[in-house]
Amino acid sequence: MSLVWYAVWFVVAVGVLVTVHEFGHFWVARRLGFKVLRFSVGFGRPLLKRIAGADRIEYVVAAVPLGGYVKLLDEREGPVAPHELSRSFTRRPPWQRIVVLLAGPAFNILFAVLVLWGMLWANGVTEIRPLVGEVVSGSVAAAAGLRPGDEIRAVNGAAVAGERDVVFGLLDAMSSRGEADLAVRASSGELRSARLRVPDAEQRRRLTEPAELFRGLGFTFWTPPLPPVLGQVMPDGPAARAGLRAGDLIEAIDGTSVHDFREIVALISAHPGERVTIDYARGGVAHRVQLEVQSEPVGGKRLGRIHVMQPKGSGYPESMLRHTDLGPAVALARAGGEAWSMTVLQADAPRARVAEEPERPAVDRRVRRRLGRGRPRAVSRLPGADLAVAGIPQPAADSDPGRRTDRVPAGGVAEGQPLVGARAGSRTAARHRAPHRSDGCRALQRHRAPVRLTLSRTARGRGGRAFAFGVRLGARSKGDGVAEE
Repeated sequence: MSLVWYAVWFVVAVGVLVTVHEFGHFWVARRLGFKVLRFSVGFGRPLLKRIAGADRIEYVVAAVPLGGYVKLLDEREGPVAPHELSRSFTRRPPWQRIVVLLAGPAFNILFAVLVLWGMLWANGVTEIRPLVGEVVSGSVAAAAGLRPGDEIRAVNGAAVAGERDVVFGLLDAMSSRGEADLAVRASSGELRSARLRVPDAEQRRRLTEPAELFRGLGFTFWTPPLPPVLGQVMPDGPAARAGLRAGDLIEAIDGTSVHDFREIVALISAHPGERVTIDYARGGVAHRVQLEVQSEPVGGKRLGRIHVMQPKGSGYPESMLRHTDLGPAVALARAGGEAWSMTVLQADAPRARVAEEPERPAVDRRVRRRLGRGRPRAVSRLPGADLAVAGIPQPAADSDPGRRTDRVPAGGVAEGQPLVGARAGSRTAARHRAPHRSDGCRALQRHRAPVRLTLSRTARGRGGRAFAFGVRLGARSKGDGVAEE
C-alpha cells in the first residue's frame, strides 16, 4: 500500500511543479503581448476544458499528468490573420521570446523559495551539530588529522551551523579544486585546522555521486547508538525464512559480537550469497540459526542483504541539537540562500563528472585573443590555426574507460594522415606536429568523420566584422559560436 501512496504523491508533486512551470510561460507571455491559444496541464485526451477571456484561451486538464504545455500563436503552425501577426511568437522581439522561455524555470525556483520560506517561518530551523564519528584508517580524513569527537566549525572559511552546511561545503569544494580547509574543535576544546585534499579528478567525480562523499573521504558524522535489535522483518526475505522476528536481539554473526545495528549491516553486507550463523536472543532465551545472505547490486557492487529494518533509535540528545526560530525577513533570506545553493550545486555537478584534461593548447588561446581584438585575418598566420584531420579511428569502447573519446592529441595522429597546422597551398608533408607540442591542436573525433576547423562570420563587431570558431564534421556543422576545437 505504501508504494501506491508513493506513486500518488509523486504524481501530485509532478503535477504541481508542471503547473507552476507552465504558468510561468503563460503569465509572462500574456504580459508581453503574445497571444496564448492553450494552457494545458497534462498530455493526451482532455478531461476538462474551459474557454475564457477575450483571446478565447483554452484551459485544459489532460489525461496524462506528467507534463504540460502552453500553445502560443505561431504562423509556422498555420495561417494567422493579418491583424494578429504582431502577436505571433515569430514576430515578437528575440529578447521577449527568450524571457518567455526562461519564465518557466524561473517560476519553479520562485515557487521553491516561497514554499521553503513558509516552512522556515513556521517551524524555524533545527540543526545537528557536525560532530565527527568514525574516521577510517588510511583515508583522506585520517591523513588530514580528523579525529572522532572533533566538531567542524567552518569549511573553507565559511562558518557552518550544522551537518547540512558541512555537506554543501564539502560538495562544493570537491566539485571544484578538490581541497577543503576545515576549522575544527576537539573534544578537549583545542582549536585546529585540517585540510582534506583529493587531487585525483576521477576520485573527486566519484565523491559527487549519491552516498559517496563521506565514504570516499573516510569519515562519518556521529549518530546515536542503535541497539542490535531487529526492527521490521520483511516477509519472504532471508531473515523471515530463517525464522527471525522483529524484536530479536542479535548477539553475534559468525562468532563476531555485535553491539550496534550498524555492525549488523556491515557484517551482512560483506557476505553476499554466503551462509552465515547468527546468534540471537528472544525473550531471554538464546538461539542460533543459519541463513543464506541474498546478494544484491548496490552502486556497481554486490552487497549482502537479509531484508530487515533498523529499530527505532532513541534520537539525538538535546546537546546535539540547535533550534532557531526565524522571523519572516530572515526566513526569506535563508530560503533564497538555500535555493541558490541547490541551484549552484546542480550546475557544478556536471562539471565534476568530466575528467580534467591538460591545459588548452597555446594556439587556441592566441586564436581567441586575436579574435577578441577584432583581428580575424591574423588567425590564419598562427601555426595550427587551420586544422584538417581525417580518418582517425574510434577507440574500442572498453579500451580505456577513463579516456575522453571525443578528443585526441594532435601529435597522436598516425603517419600518413592529414597533418595538423597545414595551410592551403603549403607542403603538409613537412609540417607534422611532434607529440606534446605546446601549440598542437586537438580535434573532435566522431567515427572516422573528417574534421575541419573553420572560421565563420557571425556578426558585425569591432573592426566591422566579428568571427567565431565553428566545427564542421563532413558536410554537417556542429553549432556556431566559440567551440572547443
